[in-house]
Amino acid sequence: MPDFVHLHTHTEYSILDGFSRIPGLTARAAQLGMTALAITDHGNLYGVPDFYDSCLDHGIKPIIGCEIYMAQRDRLDHSNAERNANHLILLAQDNIGYANLLKIVTAANTEGHYRRPRADLDLLSRHSDGLICLSACISGAVPQLIAKGDYAAALALADHHAQIFPNRYFLELQNHAQVPNISAVNHGLVRIAGETGIPLVATNDLHYVNAEDHAVHDIYVCVQTGKGVSETDRLKFHDPDYYLKSPAEMTAAFPQHAAAVAITAEIAQQCRVTLDYDAALLPRYPVPDGQTAAAYLRRLCQDGFQSRYGRRLAAAERLEYELAVIDQARLADYFLVVWDIVRYARAHDIRYGVRGSAAASVALHCLGVTSIVSSSSGSSTTNAKNCPTSTWTSRTTAARKYFATSSTPTAATASPRLSASLPATLRTRATLTGVTWSITKSWRKSAWPTATIARPPKSRGAPMPKLSRLSPPRAV
Repeated sequence: MPDFVHLHTHTEYSILDGFSRIPGLTARAAQLGMTALAITDHGNLYGVPDFYDSCLDHGIKPIIGCEIYMAQRDRLDHSNAERNANHLILLAQDNIGYANLLKIVTAANTEGHYRRPRADLDLLSRHSDGLICLSACISGAVPQLIAKGDYAAALALADHHAQIFPNRYFLELQNHAQVPNISAVNHGLVRIAGETGIPLVATNDLHYVNAEDHAVHDIYVCVQTGKGVSETDRLKFHDPDYYLKSPAEMTAAFPQHAAAVAITAEIAQQCRVTLDYDAALLPRYPVPDGQTAAAYLRRLCQDGFQSRYGRRLAAAERLEYELAVIDQARLADYFLVVWDIVRYARAHDIRYGVRGSAAASVALHCLGVTSIVSSSSGSSTTNAKNCPTSTWTSRTTAARKYFATSSTPTAATASPRLSASLPATLRTRATLTGVTWSITKSWRKSAWPTATIARPPKSRGAPMPKLSRLSPPRAV
């Protein structure tokens, strides 16, 4: 009996469509003696880390893929002509293919999203390296053309796919008896394979783990489509066989296409993606003069230190300590990227904010990312919120000064330091006379800013003051 690998698998991350919980899916695959398993969720890669780890826990090779949506013509076209998208399966052969899969899925979501995240042939042709392509289910573009009776167009499109993915394109056979036109589509795919030499591959459109999950999955689909179970005019998976079938069951489902069953194991052998969770996946900042990122960061910090701190020994020692930590953590590129973004924001009068454990650091202040400064004593702390007695000016302290100035501060009363530190979206909690003021600021012109006051217990403070609408402070 030939080995079989499921290459068309929807997990719970095919939202309201896949009902296969990853732990149960991989456990069942291991129970059936499977050596590899693919994940091909609709239009996203959200489940990849969980799937990858769970497969390894069960001794199964994880195959990373996605069933992407394909625009009819152009992913940038958001007209009604593009209401319906076709499907296409992409599997990563290696880490290069995985990187290209990330690019395709990202572009489909950021550029091609119209009802669904859509890619197109142009995107595939630019990022095809390291990817294996399957023609997908009945909703694939080639099967749809066959179902419509346009065999010539289906043949031409299959040939185009084969050129984009040379020796890495397969025509996908499925055996779901109650799917309309499935016999005609399979016959057309076999005919194309005979005329072009494109190999066939057998798959099961897996949406749940066990056969008895069919009824629950049907309810799941009703939730997605907003239909009732009793309604007849709705999307329905009529066959109760969209489950994780054993190799024996898949062999029995394709008695005339044993080679299409066996080739799944050959495809699985070609796929090897490794996820390194310990690697720092940060962009490389293009430093000048062939310097290292750490050396360039040090130079920028030292230049900024002279103008901001002068000869303060304590601050100089602190800077050296922080630069050593940044270098050890391999975060120099990250600091340079943040510095570059903030520099652009300031040059174009874009308001921004800084948060996190480095917000009160000497390094960020030397870079001009923050306006947080120390007192004349030169004492410092890495994170002001972890040291309430810090002499560094934190955002909470700035808020207290800001609201203590006036109930309706204007550009004239707002301090320059606070104006520079206010971000695009900021939630500050400042305790004034026993009252917690939760200030949510939005820098949109139509909604600047609103303030919500939460009344504390009566014993903790004076009567709650009224806060009128504020005018935005101007950056100085």
